[in-house]
Amino acid sequence: MYKTIDYSASSAKQLHEWKRETMTISRDQFLRRHSWFQWRKDDCYTHLRSQCDVPDIYSTSKGLNIDQLRTLPPTFVLKKMHGHSSKQVLILTKDGDDYSCLLTRKTFNFEDLESWVEDELVITEKYLGDYSTAIPLDFKFYVVDAVPTHMVCINRVTPRPSIAFFTLPNFRRKATGEIFSEKSKNWLSMEIEFSTSFYLQAQACYEVAKQHATTVFHSKGVLFSLDYFYSDIDKKVYLGEVTPRPGALYDNWLKKSFIEELFSPLLAS
Repeated sequence: MYKTIDYSASSAKQLHEWKRETMTISRDQFLRRHSWFQWRKDDCYTHLRSQCDVPDIYSTSKGLNIDQLRTLPPTFVLKKMHGHSSKQVLILTKDGDDYSCLLTRKTFNFEDLESWVEDELVITEKYLGDYSTAIPLDFKFYVVDAVPTHMVCINRVTPRPSIAFFTLPNFRRKATGEIFSEKSKNWLSMEIEFSTSFYLQAQACYEVAKQHATTVFHSKGVLFSLDYFYSDIDKKVYLGEVTPRPGALYDNWLKKSFIEELFSPLLAS
């Protein structure tokens, strides 16, 4: 199904073209197997909530209804239905007649939110944090041939998100210099010592990812990513998003060595 490539003999351009072609084949195979997936923010809730813990959805609407917003909890998530970028997501806390966003640090009134929505289809969703200022860590797993092989932790508390890469199953930390050929302007490397609590959350998410990769998804011979959040409120692992062609891998800033490390199991499948 996939073309082989000589990693060492290929130029960077040849390698990235091969990688994009490989990811497109993998994506198309994933979509054939999972016809329910429609690139919508409510896909997991609509189709997987009987098999996975997923955040509750309060409402789906085109545009916003101020009366509807008033019935929501003090903190909630507003998402545009389409798109896989954090730019389509607001985590909002009610502040009188206004709403403070935990992600952007901006304050919105209802007219601002209407302008942000632009009459698009949106959902309001349960917030998994502690209803104050804490944004749960995002644990992203790259699943390759039915096995989660790498984890990326994304911390969105800071104005520029910070990330940390790990190889699995031993949770070995990988420096961003081992993965990317250049620094990103959109995020920072998470240069901290991780606590025992962090690794307990990461391990809990990893165990769920392993289970879902073989029981919920038909993932042999494909590469995709699964995003999870660990809730300190109810101590559950929630599936947040499925991405058949992860954008961070599609760009041309991955190092040759990491491409070989990540994609080799696909060629062997």
